[in-house]
Amino acid sequence: MKSKIIFAWVFWACWLSPALAGAERLVIATGEYAPYSSKEMKGGGFFTEIVSGVLARMGFEKKDVEIRFYPWKRAYKHVRQGKAWAAFPYIRTPERAEEVLLSVPLVEDNTCFFYYGGDKKYIYSTPADLKAYEIGGVLGYYYTAAFARDGLTVEYVSSEMLNLRKLVAGRIDLFPLEEMVGWHLIRTHFADKAARFGVLEKPFSRVGLSLIVSKNYPNSEELLNRFNAEFRQFATQAAYRDICEKYGVKVSDAAHPQIDEGLPGK
Repeated sequence: MKSKIIFAWVFWACWLSPALAGAERLVIATGEYAPYSSKEMKGGGFFTEIVSGVLARMGFEKKDVEIRFYPWKRAYKHVRQGKAWAAFPYIRTPERAEEVLLSVPLVEDNTCFFYYGGDKKYIYSTPADLKAYEIGGVLGYYYTAAFARDGLTVEYVSSEMLNLRKLVAGRIDLFPLEEMVGWHLIRTHFADKAARFGVLEKPFSRVGLSLIVSKNYPNSEELLNRFNAEFRQFATQAAYRDICEKYGVKVSDAAHPQIDEGLPGK
């Protein structure tokens, strides 16, 4: 009986781990979204380090995993086509739940409205309040549908940096951006003006960020189940706390993200 149990464990491990089974490397896609993910950052960024830590617990060595950086639409397309097992970070939406699998939320996305200068007093308690302001947005981002639903007029451009420059130039009043990402960009590119940036007290959204996972990748669902289980264990470990402290993230916020399934995501 004992030998049967050992054989079953070895078969399961080999089936799901390229390191043991000699399969091709596990392909995971992401994009530039510092400090969550960036090929310019040591360790690949906050979210990348968490994913890498969980995969290590699953038995994957660095040589077994290939993290590829793509534009966001291409990353999503590769997951749907089975060219990549997963991509990150993404927000769960009803539409995505139809097309891909999703992991448990790994961290929290806290999107706020950034402004520049102190000349205006902003009032924001309901979406209707935003109609009084010039708002900037990034093409293809999750809030597009929400803004259209609320009847807001938004100027869309191709990147966060363009919108931050428009804030400084006074061409827009507000720009929704994940708070940690926003302050990272401001400290990196607008250090001499950082004190003049601010965020509205009321956040635009607080949602969980997850992996999106292919329905067409070999052994995908089994890998996802193992990933979710290992993440729950990893989130209780010192290594996880060390990653959070490295990026200035409160462990309580990162380990218990909220989910709003009504919001479209990145």
